[in-house]
Amino acid sequence: MLDEKWLESQWLTHCGDGFPRDILLWGRGHPQRFSAYNVEHFLQLIWKYLFTFSIAVNVFPHSFLSSASETLCNKIYLDLDSKADITLAYNDMQHLVDYLKGKFNYVPRVYFSGNKGFHIFLDLPSVMLSNYRDTMIQFVTKYLPPIKTLDIQTLKDRNRVSRLPYTIHQGSGRLCAPIDYATELSILLNNKLNKYPNIVIDSNMEFSKILCDIDQEISDKKVDEEEVRPSHNKIRPCILVAQNQSMNDSNGALMRLAVAIEYLYTHHNPKDIAPLFKNQDDYDYNKSL
Repeated sequence: MLDEKWLESQWLTHCGDGFPRDILLWGRGHPQRFSAYNVEHFLQLIWKYLFTFSIAVNVFPHSFLSSASETLCNKIYLDLDSKADITLAYNDMQHLVDYLKGKFNYVPRVYFSGNKGFHIFLDLPSVMLSNYRDTMIQFVTKYLPPIKTLDIQTLKDRNRVSRLPYTIHQGSGRLCAPIDYATELSILLNNKLNKYPNIVIDSNMEFSKILCDIDQEISDKKVDEEEVRPSHNKIRPCILVAQNQSMNDSNGALMRLAVAIEYLYTHHNPKDIAPLFKNQDDYDYNKSL
C-alpha cells in the first residue's frame, strides 16, 4: 500500500508548474472535466475520484496558455499508444530513450499508461513559443527518430491532458506509474513492479534552445511570406479607381506609371501587372511589360 503523503508529493511534482489546470475523469458515462484552482482543491478532487474514475490532468497549467498566440512551454509530451499490440509502443519507447541517451545524454520521464501505451516527457527550462504546433512537429520530425506509435494529435494540442501518475486505469485495473524504461513489459502488464520510483523533473537546456530556434525560423518564414505575398488590400483606393478610368489623355502615361509602381511595390509580378491595362483603348501586352 502506497503512503498517502508520498502519493500527494508525487502528484504535486508531476503538476509542479502550477494551478489552475483541468482534471479529466472518465470510465463511467460521459467524461467529466473540472478545473483545480490550487493545490488544496486539486488534492481534494483527486482523493474524491481516485478509486472510481480514470484521471488525467492538463499537460500545461492555464497560465502557460493565457495567450491565444503564445505558449509558455516547459516540456515536450509524447504519447505512444498501440491499441492493437502494446509491444509496438514498448519497443518504440525503448528505442526513443536509447536515442535520447546517445544524442542528448538525456533520460526522459517515462510513464506506463496502465493500458496500451507510454507517456514520455522531455522536460526543459521554460520558453515562450509563438508557433507551438508547428514547432513541436518540426522538433519530432528533425530531432527524433521515427516513432510509429506516436499519437500526433497529442503533439499538436497544447490543451492536451495526460494520465495522472499513480492512479488506476479503470479499464485495465493497472497502475499508471513512472518506470525505468528497461523494465520488462510482462512486469508492467501483471502489476508486479517491486519499486515505485519518485518522479524527478530533469530539465535539459538543449531542448529549450532547439525549440527557440525552430520557433524563430517559423516566425521569420511567416514574415518573409507576408512580405512577398501579393495583396489587393495593400493597393490604395485611389489607384484602384484610377486603373478603371481612361488613361489616354495627356496625363495618362504618368497615371499608368503610378499604377504599375504601386503594384510593383506590393510585390506583384510584372506579368500580372500588364493585363491591368487591357481596358485601355491602346492596350498592348508586350508594351505594357
